[in-house]
Amino acid sequence: MTRDEIMALEAKEIAALLNAEIEKGADKAGALEALGLTQADIMKAQVFFVKGKFMARAWAGYTSTKRTGNEAGRRALDEAGRHRPEGAENEQNYTCTPGDGSQKNGTWTTTCKPSNIMKEGTWEKKIADEDLKVMASLLKKLQDKNIPVIFRPLHEASGNTYGQYAGGGAWFWWGIEGAETYKKLWIYIYEYFHNAGINNLIWVWTSQNNGDTDWYPGDAYVDIIGQDIYSKSADDNAKDFAKLQKTYPNKMVTLSECGNVGKITDQWSKGARWAWFMPWYKYDASTLDNHDHADTSWWKDAMSHPNVITRDQMPSLK
Repeated sequence: MTRDEIMALEAKEIAALLNAEIEKGADKAGALEALGLTQADIMKAQVFFVKGKFMARAWAGYTSTKRTGNEAGRRALDEAGRHRPEGAENEQNYTCTPGDGSQKNGTWTTTCKPSNIMKEGTWEKKIADEDLKVMASLLKKLQDKNIPVIFRPLHEASGNTYGQYAGGGAWFWWGIEGAETYKKLWIYIYEYFHNAGINNLIWVWTSQNNGDTDWYPGDAYVDIIGQDIYSKSADDNAKDFAKLQKTYPNKMVTLSECGNVGKITDQWSKGARWAWFMPWYKYDASTLDNHDHADTSWWKDAMSHPNVITRDQMPSLK
């Protein structure tokens, strides 16, 4: 096969071809050379070399259940969940930023009032229900194949309400009217999916871990507690973990989003036993060399830990 023919394959098929070379005795460089591929090629194809073998990144398609290498396809679940400003004509106007509906510094804002999503006759309710209907239909496709979904909506709701960072207030539209309205919105979405027959969601609520317990929707509506952490040491990561675990003793705790945090081996040794972790790459990640969110050395450390497993090591849950 030519390089172009290989690159036209699905990520898992490319990984299988590379692993066939590994089984013949080749190392990573030898496997790439045998197929005429480069490191840049496999990064583009969303194939990674982990613990001595090649693996495909498991992004799912959003209009079908076929796996793809495309994280940012339009009409995606995350796009439907962002919200569009009143009068928006296209997907380019989707936004999560509250404001007056205009474009500021290249970012659209929305005048959406979360409380209006629960009121009949409002444009907010009309748009939200349309989006939820689309999301429910796509989630149902996964449910029909017995695929559970880790669902983390309305994250970081309190924003900077408690003065953790410069400025103040919520930075996403879903938190702009405060804790009580936010909790009602969470439950509205929960009940919408429940009434639509969706039962394959694992609900993850993201705490700011800054005294935002008033924003917690309640044990009946949340399965797992997460925290998004950036630019903190392993010592601080462990303190955050311990605080969350103490505040929510009946819930699993996860590092739902992170960047420039302590290495996983250091965090684990200090007591931060996250259920999972997810480095966030908002900008270019075509190479991980010196990437300040999670570079190559960070990942090598993480994947070397005996308690970090790859997808093929997951036990059957059937």
